[in-house]
Amino acid sequence: MIGLQPALLDYLRRNFKVRVVDMNPQNIRTEKYGVIIEDAKTKTEELKEWSCIISDRK
Repeated sequence: MIGLQPALLDYLRRNFKVRVVDMNPQNIRTEKYGVIIEDAKTKTEELKEWSCIISDRK
């Protein structure tokens, strides 16, 4: 997940293996709903390669 969305993360983590990147320094390296929030500046490309569902719809 790109950008922390707490309600969505809480729902998805129950049924899927989830990774989250965020740009807010207060969220990075914290745990939310059992998932460690990673730094979007350094981990976004890795997360995109790892994931199996990506949408860039506008």
